Amino acid sequence: MYLSLLAGAAAKRDVRVPSIRAVILTYGKASLQHSRRIAETFPAPQVDLYGSTEAGYLFVGEAFRDDLRVIDDNAFIELVPWRDGAPGVHQIHVTTRGREAMPLLRYHTGDIVQSTPAGFRILGRERDLHFRADGSLVSASDIDGALPESFSCWHYCLSQSGESRWDFHYVANRTQDHAAVESALSGLLGPGVRVNAFRRKSIAPAASGKFALLKPLARA
Repeated sequence: MYLSLLAGAAAKRDVRVPSIRAVILTYGKASLQHSRRIAETFPAPQVDLYGSTEAGYLFVGEAFRDDLRVIDDNAFIELVPWRDGAPGVHQIHVTTRGREAMPLLRYHTGDIVQSTPAGFRILGRERDLHFRADGSLVSASDIDGALPESFSCWHYCLSQSGESRWDFHYVANRTQDHAAVESALSGLLGPGVRVNAFRRKSIAPAASGKFALLKPLARA
């Protein structure tokens, strides 16, 4: 999100940075919209990097290729089946090693990973994943896939405000086709779900400084 904001500011001022050789997407789950806007301003190969302060880098791969691979030099990673009805979807448990400040620490990261034919895909924080009425899973990747191809923004957040109501906030240079966006996202979330789209000047981060692309109501 922060790099997307920087890309927006650079584009507005017609700033060019020709020396960039690679862009690393980290510090929170990036959306395909982030990736595209960043690529327009900083045209360079993008790398998806997942890690933590406690353990260092844990997964790395080409951005949005679902080919993340484990970096086991820093930690021992356990993939624990998350829940019934979600095959190939796992919690991440990490045991650090070779870290002077934290030589041996086993903890649950709170993030969810999905196995793919090419490697892995990080779905996001456990609390930020949503389940439809039929029990099927919705992640930020599904939102990316559902948005109309003509849609363009610097950042977005789909937030649940009621049992069957969601608000889609986005930051963009111009107002998008709200009817198309609302229809696409309502179709993604299931029958009887209503989505309202709002263009915003900004979207505030959480207290941690990170942003959530998907914010369902807390599950009991």
